[in-house]
Amino acid sequence: MSQQVSQQLQAVGVEEDKAYYLGRYGVKGLQYGCLLATPLYAVRALRRGTFSLRGLMRANWITPAAGAGLGSATGLITAANLDHKSLSASAQNLRLDANRVRSDDLHLIGSVLGALVIPALFLRRVGLINGLLGGAGVGGSIGLITHQVQRYSSASSAADGAKSQVQSDLRSLRDGAKNVVDKVEQKL
Repeated sequence: MSQQVSQQLQAVGVEEDKAYYLGRYGVKGLQYGCLLATPLYAVRALRRGTFSLRGLMRANWITPAAGAGLGSATGLITAANLDHKSLSASAQNLRLDANRVRSDDLHLIGSVLGALVIPALFLRRVGLINGLLGGAGVGGSIGLITHQVQRYSSASSAADGAKSQVQSDLRSLRDGAKNVVDKVEQKL
């Protein structure tokens, strides 16, 4: 009986890891779609010579939806080709990646704010559905861009802090060496 229970628990664990892995790929595809939607629409609008706010908002929810579908399909194919231990390790690494979690959080915050702000400002021009869903896409991309800016600015400030620490260490080493040289000269 206990062997049957352990096999069932293992099967549940495999399905849970596969579902998380699949969802993770879907979210990443959604995020790439959010980032690509506005530039793709801009290129299309420049080629055709027409721009509409409604079309921009429509592109900002259709492109991320397509990206989520492609990401989920990629995740399904990838998960099908992994054994349980590799899948479990990959899912665990994804769960513990703090940078990814922060990126997802800022994407979610931006999506909610965009879904609220865009229809509030442009309801007559974009319509409710395009405003809500397209605003979520625009807001999500702004959240992802904000994450990258924060990441690189903190990396540069950390590099500046490390540089000043190295300079401070070099000064203290130089002063210590100078004191040693002075003591040796006094003894001679």
